This record gives sequence, C-alpha cells and structure tokens, in this order.
Amino acid sequence: MNRAAPAASGLSRGARLGLVGLAAVGFLATLWLQLPAALLLRFLPSPLPAPWTTASGGLAATGTVWQGELQGLEVGAASLRSVHWQLSPWRLLLGQLRGSALVTGDKAKLEGVFDLRFNGTGELTELNGELPLALLQPASPHPWNARVLLSLDSLALVAGKPQRFSGKVDVRGLSSPSVAQPLGDFRLEWPRGSDQGRVTTLGGPVDLRAALLTQPGGGFRLDGEARANAYAAPAVRQALSAFGMPDATGRQRIQVEFGVSARP
Repeated sequence: MNRAAPAASGLSRGARLGLVGLAAVGFLATLWLQLPAALLLRFLPSPLPAPWTTASGGLAATGTVWQGELQGLEVGAASLRSVHWQLSPWRLLLGQLRGSALVTGDKAKLEGVFDLRFNGTGELTELNGELPLALLQPASPHPWNARVLLSLDSLALVAGKPQRFSGKVDVRGLSSPSVAQPLGDFRLEWPRGSDQGRVTTLGGPVDLRAALLTQPGGGFRLDGEARANAYAAPAVRQALSAFGMPDATGRQRIQVEFGVSARP
C-alpha cells in the first residue's frame, strides 16, 4: 500500500523568526541611515560658546546626519554661509567621527578630512583652503589683517585644540593695525615629524627668518631675526624698533609668544 507524502507545511518556526529579525534589522538600519540633520540641532548648547554665535535667522540644517549642510553659523563678526559634511555612520558606532567637511564663508573656504573621538581628540588631514587672518582673532577689536592660505597634510587636535601640524601656510599681505604699510608676504613650512617650523619672507618691506617652536605649556613661540629693507616706510622701521636695537647688519631679534591654550 502506497502512502502519500505529507504536504509541505511551509517554513519552519525558526526560519520565520529569522526572516522577521532580518526585516527588523533592515528597518532599523534604514532609519539609522535616514536620520535627519536637523536632529543635531537639539544637541547644540544654547547659547553657543564664544566665539561661535547664531545668525539672526537662526540655524538651519538640511540633509541627513551622515550627509548634510548647516547654515546660520557665525564666528565673531564673520558669517559662515554653509558647513557641508559627510560622516561615516558605522564609525560612529565605534565612538569615532570620521568623514569630510567643506566650510564656506565671507571670503573663506576650508575643506578637509577628519578622524576624531567625541572629546575632540584626533587628526585633520588634507586640510586646504583660505581665510582672512581676522577670522582667527574674533575677540580682538583691532586685529592683524592678511590672507591665510592653508595646505596642511595633517593637524593633530587634543580636546579640540591644535597641538602639532605638518604642511605649508602662506600669509599674504600681512598688515598691523598700527602700521599703514603692509609688512609683506610670509610662508611657514612645517615638515612632518619636526618639532619646529620655518618662517621665510616671500616679499615685502620686512625680511624675516625665524623658527616657530612649540611651547611645553601649550602654544607657540616665534624666534628669529627681522630686518627692514630698502622698501620699508619709516613707520615699519619704527614698529620693528619695539623689539630692541638692531645689530650692525640692521637685523633685530624677534621673539613673540602666542598660544592656543592657557599655560598651566
């Protein structure tokens, strides 16, 4: 007597639970990847810490958390038209902020790649762009002026503050608030792995040769020699005399300390 094969009963209970689990994971992953950029605005402090401020129209964010744009941010008196970023959603799960950013503002543009931890410690690489020097002095009522052109291979940050870098920085048309004549164009070159940078003159009334040295307590010290050349106006020569009397060749010792963090 032939017995008929039992009818297929469909997927097993385990298989059905597996499909439900995959569907749930897919749904959650879709939500994760589509998180709106506006969600980030809820985590910003109000008011923003100085020198950051919000434009009169307020902040606006478009796109997603992973690829979005922020508008309405200001640094001192300068307006940043937009901050566009791309962020790895999977690195965030590991406690890392890895991606790229493009910042455009009033006569300013910066772009680069970042790899940071949540405390602001990490590295910026391929950092290129230009900005006015006054943008780096938001608290100064009488800032120095120049165009700063950046081409940095790397910039190390510790708790959000620069510690060391490598690459090239050009300062074009440097002028002091107390001297009418521009002091010239200068270049800072900092080789990778070096503990100091080299400052040279590209052109102008002041010939400068100096080293930029890191300070143990944070910040930098400019140490070198400067000489007013034949193109220097009397006001430039008088400004240099503030550093002391020149030597027999007309050179004056220059030592200037400035910091990015408070001394201990």
